[in-house]
Amino acid sequence: MCSNTQDKTKDITYHRFPKDVELCNKWATLCHRFDLIYNENGKCNKSQRLCSIHFEPDCYLSSGNIRKDAIPSKFYWTVPSSISDNQKDTSSTNICEISAQNIDEENVLDLPDPECSAGIAVCSTPILGRTHSSTEITNVSNINIVTCTSPTTEQLTMQKEKYESLQIEFKKLQKAYFNACSLSNFNLMCDKFLTPEMSTFVKLQSKLIHFKNQGRRYNDEFKQFTLTIWFFGPKVYRFLKCAWCLPTIQTLQRVSERWEINAGFNNFVFEVLKLKLKNMSDESKQCVMCIDEMSLKSFVYYRIKKVVIHGLHDTGFIITDELAKSVMVIMIRGWNDSWKQPLAFYFVSTSFVGDDQKNIIFKCINMLHSISFNVKVLISDLVSNFKRFATSLGIFPSKPYFNVGTKEVIFMFDPHTC
Repeated sequence: MCSNTQDKTKDITYHRFPKDVELCNKWATLCHRFDLIYNENGKCNKSQRLCSIHFEPDCYLSSGNIRKDAIPSKFYWTVPSSISDNQKDTSSTNICEISAQNIDEENVLDLPDPECSAGIAVCSTPILGRTHSSTEITNVSNINIVTCTSPTTEQLTMQKEKYESLQIEFKKLQKAYFNACSLSNFNLMCDKFLTPEMSTFVKLQSKLIHFKNQGRRYNDEFKQFTLTIWFFGPKVYRFLKCAWCLPTIQTLQRVSERWEINAGFNNFVFEVLKLKLKNMSDESKQCVMCIDEMSLKSFVYYRIKKVVIHGLHDTGFIITDELAKSVMVIMIRGWNDSWKQPLAFYFVSTSFVGDDQKNIIFKCINMLHSISFNVKVLISDLVSNFKRFATSLGIFPSKPYFNVGTKEVIFMFDPHTC
C-alpha cells in the first residue's frame, strides 16, 4: 500500500491524472481505483495525484517533466492476511516490490478473496500477492495459478449505465427538492394548513419581504387589516411592525383621510365600535354620551371630486340651501376607562330644537344599546334648546333621568357651563 504524501515524502514528485478521458480511465484501471472511472467535468484531473515511484524512467522527458502518454507500471502490494502461514515464505516480508509489467500467470498466487480488498491509499489497488521463485511455487501444493486482470469492457459499461441512472435519479430528487422549497408550494401549504385570513396574511408577507420599504404595495384589504391593529393599540402596532412588513403610520393616516364621513350617523363608525367591543369588559362598555353645539363662520366649499357643496344646512336626512351657522357634535367616552369616540355631526342653520333634536338623541342611544354599549349619562351645555329638551322629558331634581326603552339614562348639564 502506497503511503507517500506531499507532507511526509519530499524526494518524489506527484503528477495529476491526465485530462484525456481514455488515458485517465487507464490510469484509474491500473490503480484499481474504479471510483475514478468516467469521472465527469475533469474532477479527476483537479483532485487526484499519482507519485513518481509508480513510473518507469522512460516515462519522463529529458527536462524532468512526465510524458503526456506516460502509463504507471510500478506498484507496492500487500499480502492479504487470508493466506495461511504454510503458504507464506517466512524469510520474506509482508511488503514486496514488484513490477506490474513482470506479472504473469506463473508467479501470481490464487488469493482466497477474489475482490482483493486489503486497504485503501492514494494509489491503492486490489491485492495480487507477492512473487515467489519457481522452487517456492513447486513446494507449495494447494495453490492454483490465476491471473488478476483489469475490468472488462462489459463491466465498465455496466458501471457507466449504473452511474448514469444514479445521475438521473439525483436530478429528479434535486428538482423535487427545489419544487418543495418554491414560493408556489409554500402558498399551497398555507392554504392547506392555515385559516383563510391567516393564509392571506402570511402569503403577502412572503412577497413583501423581498422589497424595500419604499417599494412595498398593499391592497385595500390588507390596509383595513392593519388599521384594525392600529385601532386596538398604537403601541402594539409599532411593536409588530418591527417583525412584520406593515404600512407606515403616514400611510394609515392617508387611508383614513379618504374615508367618506358625512353629516348624520355613519354605519362605518358603529361597525368599528362593534369590532372594539370584542376586547372590552362589561365595565368598559359603560359610557357617557356628550352633546355639544358650536358656532361656525358661514362658508361654502365645493368639492369637485364628489360634486358636493359643503357648508349648507345638513342633518343627514334633510339638506337645505341655508348657510350653516352652527354644528352639533355627538361623542361618547368611557365611564370607567379612558377612551372616547365621535359618533355624528350635524350642520344646522339654527339651533336644534323640538322633535328633530329628540329623535336624533334617542336614535343614537338606541344604536349604542343595540351593539351592547350601556349609556349611563347624557351631558349637554346649559343653553336654551337643551333646557327645553330637559323640560319636555320631565327632568327635575327629584327625577334626574329619562327612559330609553327599558333603561334609565341620567341627564345632566355640563358643570363647566353652569
